[in-house]
Amino acid sequence: MVAVLLVMGCSPVPGPQATGAGSAGDIPDTALSYRHEPLDSAAVTPGTRYSASEPGESQLLERSYENAPPLIPHSLADLLPITRTRNDCLECHHPDAAEDFEATAMPPTHFYDYRRNRRLEDGNPAMYNCTQCHVPQADAPELVKNTFQPRFRDDAGRHSSNLFDVRDEGVEED
Repeated sequence: MVAVLLVMGCSPVPGPQATGAGSAGDIPDTALSYRHEPLDSAAVTPGTRYSASEPGESQLLERSYENAPPLIPHSLADLLPITRTRNDCLECHHPDAAEDFEATAMPPTHFYDYRRNRRLEDGNPAMYNCTQCHVPQADAPELVKNTFQPRFRDDAGRHSSNLFDVRDEGVEED
């Protein structure tokens, strides 16, 4: 019995091809791709242009929603890679330097150890990879219609975060 199942599992079964030719209810590959090309084609993805502005020369961008990580409005060309031992973002965005550089300062959430529930002096080492949350602003085509409209409780939320102050909002203690 096991031998029969193994043979059946290894035998080729005809199925729909990558061109989308299948049963009438199948969705063609071209409908699954943002490029509107078959998924296995070598078509080029639409280009994305990132800001070429140097840090300090760019315009502060509104946040995508309340307490969203701010977008990076400047070039990252000379700032990558970001590692635990090399993080050039801190030169301008550390709270001790941000005012001098007119940069957005890292918020209190970056100086807190949530696992041990305590404040940290030098920043949470688990948050060294800035680009895990903060992404560069890009001039890219809208591939999917987006009707999202952010709501902010006040105008300050458009350019700053109060997440540390409201992080337990709605949480009831036992």
